[in-house]
Amino acid sequence: MLETLLSLYSSSKEAKNFLEFIVNPNPKEKLEEYKTILNNEFYPKRGEPKCRLSVCRKAINEFKKLGVEPSLLADLLVFHAELGARFTADYGDMEEAYYTSFENHYLATCEFLYKNDLIEHFKDRLHRIIEITEGCCWGFHDTLCEIYYEHVDEDE
Repeated sequence: MLETLLSLYSSSKEAKNFLEFIVNPNPKEKLEEYKTILNNEFYPKRGEPKCRLSVCRKAINEFKKLGVEPSLLADLLVFHAELGARFTADYGDMEEAYYTSFENHYLATCEFLYKNDLIEHFKDRLHRIIEITEGCCWGFHDTLCEIYYEHVDEDE
């Protein structure tokens, strides 16, 4: 059994990360670690932004696999949407696939929050995202507004 665990530990970064979390769970520390991964894709300390959405999706999926409570996963999902909104406002004029990916992410985030009864906790941050994107590119803001008013704030 020990040999199997050692083999698993050394087989992949993801397995090592999971096993270390099981032995020493600190969900809030892990959340900050994954926020740093996401932030570095858009606002690295050095160099140009890489903005690799695949890296962001992988990080979110890895964090999800740790089995953290839904509110922590929700925080990471909203943080990712905030980064996308801020990056769009700062740099603008992205490819259509970028906007579509973030619209889908924003929708999935809102659906996750609704399913886990967390909408009220994140409502202000979700609204701030649509405020940040006002005036951004080819219907991006409009789509986010539609998602927000359909899934988050149906009264407005």
